[in-house]
Amino acid sequence: GIDYLFKASAVTASAAQGFALGPFFARNNAIVNGVSLLVQLLIAPRLLRVLGVNRALLLMPVLLVAGAAGFALSVGLFPALLLKGSDGALRHSIHRTASEILFIPLPRSLRERFKIVAEAVGQRGGQAIASLLILAAVSLDADLRIIGAGVAVLAALFLLLLAGIEPHYLDLFRRQLRAGTLDTD
Repeated sequence: GIDYLFKASAVTASAAQGFALGPFFARNNAIVNGVSLLVQLLIAPRLLRVLGVNRALLLMPVLLVAGAAGFALSVGLFPALLLKGSDGALRHSIHRTASEILFIPLPRSLRERFKIVAEAVGQRGGQAIASLLILAAVSLDADLRIIGAGVAVLAALFLLLLAGIEPHYLDLFRRQLRAGTLDTD
């Protein structure tokens, strides 16, 4: 949904302002990937240490809720850039690192199976469902504000799910530590 809003906004702005999309996307990707690298190398380790895994996991969905809600209120390239930038800079840095840490308390065999399911079904399945929802919205001539509001609602649900994970994660982690079965290889 975020990618669709970003690209649709870029196409609209390109038509209105007369800039070429290829160089625009190349510059944007270079900036977002550069920021993501800096976040991964310099900010993520400190942020994870200061905030802890659970609170660090909440950072991206909070920014996505705010960004998507902002987009729904004022459709345009600037809110789309902020939304896409937040997603691009945090998804593969802080969010992925924190998500990987959540798997540590699981026994190795279970960890490997859950990671596969999370990546295959969770990520790819979510993308497939989102694509179908976007196609349905576009076929119904939905305004970008409605799609933005939908992204905000989904990000808020994601935030709520992550907010409830902390007690379960800590309980499992403590049990593994007490039993001496925490496998960190």
